[in-house]
Parts: sequence; structure tokens; C-alpha cells
Amino acid sequence: MNFKTIFIATFSLFFLFTSCKSKKAMSETTTDNMEIPENNWMDTANEKLTGKTWKLIEINGNKVTSSDEKMKEAYLVFSQADQTVMGNNSCNAFNGSYVLMKGNKISINGVASTKMACRNNNIEKQLIEVLKLTDKYSVGANSLVFHAGELSSVAKFKMMN
Repeated sequence: MNFKTIFIATFSLFFLFTSCKSKKAMSETTTDNMEIPENNWMDTANEKLTGKTWKLIEINGNKVTSSDEKMKEAYLVFSQADQTVMGNNSCNAFNGSYVLMKGNKISINGVASTKMACRNNNIEKQLIEVLKLTDKYSVGANSLVFHAGELSSVAKFKMMN
């Protein structure tokens, strides 16, 4: 073997081992005060939304109150495993699918619900319409807000668990 071959082999091994070590060291660092890497935004977004029950507390600027004992609490739950949303619109169960996009954008599609008759319940229709119109969301410590177009909020939810 000549000197050039030994040098190239040694340099290659050195580069290989040092690059692996630096990746490991980077993975062991904490993420406090660090910007989320480009490819992890979806995981972070799903983490904030999924596995929680979100109770509807305001819709189209009006507080949600239950004056009818037969009326159920309206809520929704996002499932990351199959990208679905399900819940109750204060009378009927519903489900659909959702897609998250960068910039806290969301698209909720294919919303279907059971057809139980509910008298004097305008929350039911409003919530289904809001789900279809929502194109952006914001998540606080215990709150979720849906936005549609330029509107500041079309629905507000409180985290239940």
C-alpha cells in the first residue's frame, strides 16, 4: 500500500467516526429554547391537538350554555393515528378527517353525523358548519381556537383532560 491510500483510508475513518459522535451529541441536547427543526412541526402540532377532549365553550361569538337537560356537551377529539376528528355536536355524534399544514393551518373534511332529532338546538348546525369552514387554529395551555378566513375566532374550546 502506498502512502496516499493509507492517508485516504485513515481520513475516511476519522470523518465517519467524528460525524457519528456529533450526531449523537446533538440528539442528547435538550430542546429548551431551541427552534423546532423543519421536519418536526407535524409531530409538535399533533401533540398539541390529539389525545385530548376539547369542550365547546363559544361559537360564532356566543357563549355555549345548556338550558336543555337533554342537550349534551359539545366536544371534539382529534386522533393522530388515523387523522380523524370525532365528537358530539350537543345532540348527535359526528366524525370526519383532518389534515394539518404548516402555519397552524387545518382542513377538516368529510364530516358526517348521526341524525337524531333535536329541537331548539342551533349549536348542532353551527358546529358542523364551523368545522367545514375552519382553516386555521391556535392552541393555548388549555384552550383551542378555530379561525375561518380573517375572522379572529369562530369557535373556542376548553381542554377537558
